[in-house]
Amino acid sequence: MGDLKVLVDSILGDLIAARAEADALAADYAKTYREDPTLRAMSVPALNITNVSVELRIAFDDGSIEAAPPVSEPQARAAQQGARSLRTFLMGSTAFRTAAGSNQQRRVLATLAEESSKTALTTNANRPASVRLEEANRAVFGALERNNVQLSPTLRSKVTERLTAANSGVSAAARPQARTPSLIVGKSALETLTPEKISTVKFDVDLSESRWVEVEDDDGETEFRLTEG
Repeated sequence: MGDLKVLVDSILGDLIAARAEADALAADYAKTYREDPTLRAMSVPALNITNVSVELRIAFDDGSIEAAPPVSEPQARAAQQGARSLRTFLMGSTAFRTAAGSNQQRRVLATLAEESSKTALTTNANRPASVRLEEANRAVFGALERNNVQLSPTLRSKVTERLTAANSGVSAAARPQARTPSLIVGKSALETLTPEKISTVKFDVDLSESRWVEVEDDDGETEFRLTEG
């Protein structure tokens, strides 16, 4: 099993390291040839790796492919925080306590917490923000009506403001990520699969683009610069 990024990164790293080791070995030989009067007349052996073509045969592990969860943990926390903020606001509101009555407050607040966090904001976390906010408002004000709690226009506006803030928090939270499928690689593993399940990945690697060149600046000073091509 493996990850395609890890596999390709490993191949590229090995190719670059091989080129660097070959160049370093050639540089050591160049010094030896320069210092030996017989070898000096001969060409210095060097392995110049410039371009490499890679072809990989891989297959995806169907068992490792998982759909993204409907809600991420950051989204759930944001929804719960928004519900707590709404509940705290209402608990401190004289207008709400007057409208709900002492016997209803606890039941109403519990219902609101569930409606605003679980039903409206979390369940619909990955739906468009406007849709999510509309359903959150419908759920919360529906819960109030079912408990015979009539809010003043001012208090309704403030509840909507809290729901809007909670909705924004859910929108800003990280979305759930689907699990990247693992790869099946290696001759022995691929031999057990039918040809239609095997894919081919091809790419070229150019190792000849960058080199150090000695250049002269406007003041006549020389320096080494890394150039392309």
